[in-house]
Amino acid sequence: MQKTLLMFMRNKTGIIVQTFCPIFWCLCLIYYNTREPVVDAMRPRVGEFQDIGPTSKCFYKYDCSTIGYFIVGDPEKEYPWIDNIMEEVANKNGLTMNEDVKKMSVGRASDFNDYIQENSNKTLYSVVWCTDYWDVDVIGHPAQIPCQFSQK
Repeated sequence: MQKTLLMFMRNKTGIIVQTFCPIFWCLCLIYYNTREPVVDAMRPRVGEFQDIGPTSKCFYKYDCSTIGYFIVGDPEKEYPWIDNIMEEVANKNGLTMNEDVKKMSVGRASDFNDYIQENSNKTLYSVVWCTDYWDVDVIGHPAQIPCQFSQK
């Protein structure tokens, strides 16, 4: 032990480096953590960004809804997560759920298209949640586009 202490006493540069190097690196980490918001602000943004203000209420007609949402999926299933998201949208915009923000229906994509054609100008905004598949007609042949995609 005395021999090790004697070796360290002779090589003062090594003691200084071993003592101050960890302190220096800790200070660097703290500095870089405090500078992260500045560096993030300097990164270029891709695409166009627009701030969307709160949605105004629909006053056009008596039975007009501001936001109507339709769920493309199994009508037998419940989708509480979608209802929660739409309640949050209503709260953020100062709208009333089931008055200004209404669930229009749950069913197939063709049901949504039929609803839009039958009830034109009764909804200011429409949101479609696709949870199953979307029915399409490809040159006279029915096809289904899945809503869930995986990277397997």
